[in-house]
Amino acid sequence: MARADAFLPMTRATAMYHTGLDPLSGRPVAVARGLREKRLQKALLLYWDPAEHERVREALREAGRGDLIGRGPAALVPPPGRQPTHAPARPSSRAPARRPAPSKARRAPMGAGGHSVGPRGRG
Repeated sequence: MARADAFLPMTRATAMYHTGLDPLSGRPVAVARGLREKRLQKALLLYWDPAEHERVREALREAGRGDLIGRGPAALVPPPGRQPTHAPARPSSRAPARRPAPSKARRAPMGAGGHSVGPRGRG
């Protein structure tokens, strides 16, 4: 039996997406509706990925946060153009450590009819 008054985790988020309002305060919230807006939001979540840097820069400029583009400690992404000057990580010459193969678990002996035979026999 389901409770009619049970709180579902995404209820508030769903209400905010469909109405564009915060259900607790009634204030408007920004909702990404188009594919472009959704991609820019995703890029901001993946700001550390060099493949997303161009979109992140675009989203930051659009939000008026161009101060987060640069090379300083407060910057999220580097400026456009040359990528960081550090050398890319080179693959190690050592082979990766191999794990031992997992041992097969021992099964309990089976009696007639597929029942386990334990210390007390069939129960």
